[in-house]
Amino acid sequence: MNTPQTKSDPTFPTHIPMTEAEIHYKELQSYFKWLVTMTLAALGIIISVGLFIFYKDMSQARSDLKSQVERIKLDVKDEVQRARESANSEISKIRGDAASIARVEAQKGVDEAFKGTNIVTMVETAAKRQVGPVIERQVRNEVDRVIQSIQADIALLSQIADYAMQMRIGLRSGLTHLLQFQRTAPNEIVRMRAKSLIEIIGTDYETAIKDTLREFNFQSVLQASPIYSLDKLRNAPNLVPALLEVIESDKNLKHVAFAFLALREATGFPFQMFDIDGVNRWCDEHKRECGK
Repeated sequence: MNTPQTKSDPTFPTHIPMTEAEIHYKELQSYFKWLVTMTLAALGIIISVGLFIFYKDMSQARSDLKSQVERIKLDVKDEVQRARESANSEISKIRGDAASIARVEAQKGVDEAFKGTNIVTMVETAAKRQVGPVIERQVRNEVDRVIQSIQADIALLSQIADYAMQMRIGLRSGLTHLLQFQRTAPNEIVRMRAKSLIEIIGTDYETAIKDTLREFNFQSVLQASPIYSLDKLRNAPNLVPALLEVIESDKNLKHVAFAFLALREATGFPFQMFDIDGVNRWCDEHKRECGK
């Protein structure tokens, strides 16, 4: 009987050759491992791509949702604003209608009260009692003011009449004061009265001088200068400046009036009698002739 061989037996073979089936099995096993590995890798890639796309879609969805929410908010806000404006418009209209109705009703009530009672007399009595003293005081104050104004005007007119009398007796001071009133008086009536008196009295002086010229048959104004004690004018080297000196400074108004007529004759300009402002304006435009 043969004894079985063991690994300790030197005759036991250390390498057993693999059959074809075992080799095929090994190859299949390796293939399946590779296939599983590749499948898992593919699944990992697919899952990663899917997660990325899912995340991207979710972000886009959130962005779209946020935009829609904002639009909804704006729409709601616009609707609320329109509703508020509409409500305010309706409230204003209702308030106006209510006020109009209230006025109409109140007017009806007042009309009825006036018709049904003696309220007219009551109102008139109350008005007289309350308003009467006020009106009386205002009228009294206005009358006092008018009286004071009239008294002031009378005082000014009295002064003007006094200065006019000074002019008539030949005093230059009367002309000086009347010219001042004509320029600066606070009352238009006083200014016009002063101007009118200067013109009237000036016309009288001019008439008197011209009558003298005709009486003595003088052909020019300067020929009558001796009568007015103004002989110096005929011998003056510069007649216009000499006449201006008389107009500006001579105290005798007859001399001033004579100088005005002589100045008209010398310059050909129609100066108004005693219009000293007019003479000054003319000299501003004719400085050489006036010796300035």
